[in-house]
Amino acid sequence: MELCPKMLEWYCSNETLVNFIIDIITIVGFITAIYAICDIIKYLRTRKMQNKINEMQRDEQTSHTLSRELEKYIGSGGHDYGVRLVFYKNYPYKLDDDGFRKYLYWYKFSEKHVPSGYISNTDVAIIEEVSFCGDRIYYNEKTHKWFIDGSNKQFKKYLELPYDMIIYRLPFQNILGYRFGSSDWTDKHEPVFFTKYKYNSWKLFGDNMTAVLRCQYGGFPSSQLILSKTKRIKRYKVLFHKMKTKYVCIKRKVKRL
Repeated sequence: MELCPKMLEWYCSNETLVNFIIDIITIVGFITAIYAICDIIKYLRTRKMQNKINEMQRDEQTSHTLSRELEKYIGSGGHDYGVRLVFYKNYPYKLDDDGFRKYLYWYKFSEKHVPSGYISNTDVAIIEEVSFCGDRIYYNEKTHKWFIDGSNKQFKKYLELPYDMIIYRLPFQNILGYRFGSSDWTDKHEPVFFTKYKYNSWKLFGDNMTAVLRCQYGGFPSSQLILSKTKRIKRYKVLFHKMKTKYVCIKRKVKRL
């Protein structure tokens, strides 16, 4: 207790020096923190770049090995070629609701050319028929938004397009493994892709998709439209458009009466 008055007296007589030391310590700590933050940012940038480099290397390796297998599988390109998409969490036994068939997209420039278009440097092309259940693509030319619904319907600012098939892009990074030849998952010797997401998940495919005409399947698609996954209108918004369109139609009929 006797030291407290002495310490207080010493602090009062050396207050300027003490505050100066505190300021120095604060400045040094602040500079150290800035350097630490810069090092963290540099590390994150380096890691991001390295991850991208690793991704490019994986894509190159996958494209090289997978293209050879697909080339053997497609052969002359005389008919549709199915593939099976198996969600990795269902491997190896839970396949009751999995392993459904999709079809590879391919085309030939002419009869003299070999089939191509089914694989790129980054993904595999899968094609599906929009009109299988009588559906059509509805497209807004200004906003580039789109959705799929039944044919011969009227939606404000949306046009019904003639395209009846969509080419989806399956990125290599969403293919965790693959198997060709005889397999427990198929009876037609179709390739099996073990995927990061389920076959019916939009996350499975890349952002850009291509709408084409069925009559062009097997030939180079001279008529096509690029669709963005981020521009797709979700189901509940489509229902809202339906309600809005019906309301406008009813309002016009009432005015005519």
